[in-house]
Amino acid sequence: MMYCSECGAEHSRDAKSCPKCGNPNPHVAGKLSAGIIIGIIFIPIVFAWFTLREGVSVAARVISFSWMTIAFLVAIADVADEQTTSDASSSFVESSAKVSDVAKPVPAVKTSCKNLYEEFDRNEIRALELYGKKQVQISGRVTQISADFFDNPQIIMSAEQNDFGLSTCTLSAKKSEKFVSQIQKNQYISLVCRDISEVLGFPMAENCTMPN
Repeated sequence: MMYCSECGAEHSRDAKSCPKCGNPNPHVAGKLSAGIIIGIIFIPIVFAWFTLREGVSVAARVISFSWMTIAFLVAIADVADEQTTSDASSSFVESSAKVSDVAKPVPAVKTSCKNLYEEFDRNEIRALELYGKKQVQISGRVTQISADFFDNPQIIMSAEQNDFGLSTCTLSAKKSEKFVSQIQKNQYISLVCRDISEVLGFPMAENCTMPN
């Protein structure tokens, strides 16, 4: 038997609290089962809440919830570190791809105005698949040098179809391209172009420049 420190009433030493005033018994408060203690150590976010039940000491509650907070912060830090590592890996892969693209430029597909015209004449869809989004070096005989509606230079090449020069390829360049002023009619040249398309079956090319 023992006496309550608050009211002095006598009660059993194993009682959780004084039956008269309800004061917790310090000899019983704070005792947790081995299973709860192990659970708090390994899964604090779940088992720490068991310390809120009646009869558990304040010290046990403080220790349990402090450990739960530490475990939670460590878990967040691990997730953030994994995300940072993943982002760094992605950035490295992207940077490597960019360096590879710069180090290994895609060579231009070489063809002539005659071949280009015949490809579109046979099958426009297939011709667009072959040349549409690629860098293409086009060669041929110049029949005309003019300017479009926006005063951008246009070089007209013959497709050599024996139809009095009606079949042509139109190659457009930017105003800043100085080489256009040096071109002469009937001169054979090669230009590297992008954005290959067609109008009424006649090949068209944009952004043309002299090959390096």
